[in-house]
Amino acid sequence: MLPDIDPRGGNILVVDDSATSRTWAKVVLERSGYHVRVAEDGGEALVMIESQPPDLILLDVILPGLDGYVVTRRLREDPRFAPIPIILLTTLGDVSSKVKGLEAGANDFLTKPPEESELLARVRTLLRLTYSHKALLAEKSKTELLYRISRELSAELDVDALLSRILNFTMDALDALTSSVILLDEQGKPIRQISRRRDGIAMISGEVWEKIVQEGLTGWVIRNQEGALVGDTRDDPRWIVVEESHTNMLSVLAVPMLHGGRTAGTVVLTHDQAHYFTREHFELLNSVASQSAIVIEKARAYQKEQIRARQLQLINNVGRQATSILHPNQLLREISRLICQSFDYYHVSVGLLEDNELVFGDWGYRRDQEVQGLPERLSLQSQGIVPWVVENRRPLLVPDVAEDRRYRQVEELPDTVAELAVPMQIGGQALGVLDVQSDRFNQLREEDIPLLETLASQIAIALRNAQLFTEAQRRLREQEALLETSTSVSSTIQLEEVLQRVAQAMTKALNVAACAISFWNQEDNTVALLAEYSSDQPKRTTGQKDAIDKPYPVQDYPATAKVLSSRKPLVVRLEHENATAREQALMEKYDVASLLMLPLRARDRVIGLVELYEAQEGRDYSEQEIAFCLAVADHAALAIENARLYAETEAERGKMAAVLGGTTDAVLVTDNAGRIVLLNTAAERAFGLPAEQAVGKPLEEVIPSPPLVDLFRRGAEDRPPHVAEVPLDDERILYASIARVEGVGHVAVMQDITYLKELEQLKNEFVATVSHDLRSPLGSIYGYADLLSKIIEQQEEQELVKQIKSQGEDFVQRIKVRARQMAELVEDLLDLGKIEAGVEMAQTSCQITTIVAEVVEEARIKSQVKKVALDATVPDDLPAVVGDPRQLRRAIDNLVGNAIKYTPTGGAVHVQAWAESNSVMVEVKDTGIGIPREEMPRLFEKFYRVPAPETEDIPGTGLGLAITKAIVEQHGGQVWVESEPGKGSAFGFSLPIGGQAAP
Repeated sequence: MLPDIDPRGGNILVVDDSATSRTWAKVVLERSGYHVRVAEDGGEALVMIESQPPDLILLDVILPGLDGYVVTRRLREDPRFAPIPIILLTTLGDVSSKVKGLEAGANDFLTKPPEESELLARVRTLLRLTYSHKALLAEKSKTELLYRISRELSAELDVDALLSRILNFTMDALDALTSSVILLDEQGKPIRQISRRRDGIAMISGEVWEKIVQEGLTGWVIRNQEGALVGDTRDDPRWIVVEESHTNMLSVLAVPMLHGGRTAGTVVLTHDQAHYFTREHFELLNSVASQSAIVIEKARAYQKEQIRARQLQLINNVGRQATSILHPNQLLREISRLICQSFDYYHVSVGLLEDNELVFGDWGYRRDQEVQGLPERLSLQSQGIVPWVVENRRPLLVPDVAEDRRYRQVEELPDTVAELAVPMQIGGQALGVLDVQSDRFNQLREEDIPLLETLASQIAIALRNAQLFTEAQRRLREQEALLETSTSVSSTIQLEEVLQRVAQAMTKALNVAACAISFWNQEDNTVALLAEYSSDQPKRTTGQKDAIDKPYPVQDYPATAKVLSSRKPLVVRLEHENATAREQALMEKYDVASLLMLPLRARDRVIGLVELYEAQEGRDYSEQEIAFCLAVADHAALAIENARLYAETEAERGKMAAVLGGTTDAVLVTDNAGRIVLLNTAAERAFGLPAEQAVGKPLEEVIPSPPLVDLFRRGAEDRPPHVAEVPLDDERILYASIARVEGVGHVAVMQDITYLKELEQLKNEFVATVSHDLRSPLGSIYGYADLLSKIIEQQEEQELVKQIKSQGEDFVQRIKVRARQMAELVEDLLDLGKIEAGVEMAQTSCQITTIVAEVVEEARIKSQVKKVALDATVPDDLPAVVGDPRQLRRAIDNLVGNAIKYTPTGGAVHVQAWAESNSVMVEVKDTGIGIPREEMPRLFEKFYRVPAPETEDIPGTGLGLAITKAIVEQHGGQVWVESEPGKGSAFGFSLPIGGQAAP
């Protein structure tokens, strides 16, 4: 059944070459309510149809040029105009003419002149049929569109993607210029807004959306839960102009998306042609909105389940991380990342409560950056949502931070629109707060609070466990703690990198050409470039980079001198008088028009300056810009000052290390717990223990020396004595004294007294030897004297004379021998002391050939008496040596005398001398009893004689070899000995040719 359609008001085109016929038809049709246009021939008619297609055409058959049949056939061949109904008018009433017209494509045929009633009836009937056909096609298109929309939307479960599809479907189906969708939550508040133009997505600010919802047509649709068809927005007060583009939109369709009696959202279409949208468009959009509401609710339900699943998974992941990570910072960083990524939050951070402050470390996480920490300390008395939560011990959700006075703006998080914070508590004790921030309205809701409270409890427990673990491990990581303590000092080592970043930041912040940072050496009044950055990288490569660390005199640059002396910023322009020729040349080199110079201030003194190069002429710097630069310059000055202090500290530390490392005394330092803090190089050598293996460990574990451990124990208990002798494994002895050092522990300084011990032993041996050697001749002298006394007392005078004559001469001779032995011993001791002290030592040219010949000649009688062969091999051309000929003669005489003394009868002694390299060599060989290898190291010691039965009856003081060694060393030479028991010995020495005695 066709719908009841009133065809009046349609557009009709009358084509007739007769003015009378055209006028008559126009009057009749317009009187019936139709809009009529007229054309005189077929060509004109086709042009008018092309520009504005009519709803019906009255076409005369006989026309000049193109007749009615031709025009009809052309219209039917064009798909755009084929549906237009055509009534042919002709004076021909024959059947063939009608058939020809119908075959050409005409819908009806009237004979001229037609009856008015018949004409109107034919027109009305054809228009009604045309409109009915259009309605059927529109209904079919609508049904197909709704089916396609329903099919495609039902397959989509992502809300954002679903809203985008709704935009595309409605815009394409209704040929709108713009389309927008607003999605509402259960309380009717907007949670999603999206808009699209023909040329792409439209970016609309939150303030515009808010005003549209509160005051505009969209808000009216939401509140009244009914659609609106606005033919001309200029006549409807519900349409408000918030943006300039709204002025051009004249026709508007706005319908609610209703589901279960609740408005889930709105769909709004606009067009720049007034009355463009029809009732049919309105009905179609209503149908699409109804279906969209159902699909959106299904998608939202699915998303809720997905969110719930992610929540459970997140709780599980957080619990797993909490049990596997025991480092607090790493734990908080990983949990922040998990929460942020799981729910696509803008920023997640954890504040830890310390005293009366909240500490935010580098464990925060931001969506658009890998890690975004906000290191700062926030007082609980300061403004902010987070301090409020800690003070009140309960969660706080702020859906719109702009409406809450407690919100504290954070520069690093400019896009925050909502914030949710929950306290972290364990056992009634507050540990901190978990803070979540969103950059989307209504992303954070009341139902999120239980989840975040659960997560906060997990974090609190995990954090406490991690803190307890860290505390338990603290004593085992004292070395690491010491290293971490020095991190702040070592952080200034990369001074160039820090200053480079400062220069880059200032260059970009002020949009200048380049920035340079220099240090002022006030001692020589020079400035040296430390770092620079240029926005023109190629120019930077060939520019000031070559001048790094090269000082230049301040007096050559008056502007620089003025800034350093006045401590105030200064702008130097290329054309100004305050720019010298050098400064102008520098500015021209880098193509800059002005130069802003600022002082680098550290601890109320100027240590350098910052230079900003500007290429643009006429650039002025505001007070805020200069204040910013000064603030950044202060950071640069702090870095430079830290570097200087670090260098000074390192220099002092180097001096101390050099002192401790260079001293021969062993130094060992322990803390108050008895752990080793320091060993110097001498202590490492003494105990055979590298410092890196000992530091941080208990003393008794690494140095098992009971005397040393007992000394430190007495020092800790402050019990005397505070000194002790510490024997070492290599038989050396250290004399240790201990003292307490406040804030450190105890320090022991240990001197090597082995030499003193040896001297003491040598002294004791010396006393014993001298006592023994003096006791024997003194005893003999005393005994012979006593015998003479008794002879005198017991005998008569005559008998006394006889007794003295028979025995007295022998007694006196014996007394003389013993007295001479004592004199020789004393003389040797005195000579040895003089020789070692270098007293009475002459410095003349000596011929060894002559000295050897004299010694051999003097010793020949002794050798003949003992029947020992004595000879010498000495070349006549031996080079001369510088020294004391008397002492050199004594040294050779001692060696020759010993050789004869310890060589049995029938043996031989041979003396030889020769030149070798830069020395004269003298050697005395014998075929005597020889010396055991183990006794040879002590042969040149004072009073030492090899203990052997063969030598018991051989007289001697044990000083001869010691005197020889002292004489040779005083002359800059060296002694040696080679021997084999039973085969003989060879004693020798070397003297430098033309040399000088040792000092």
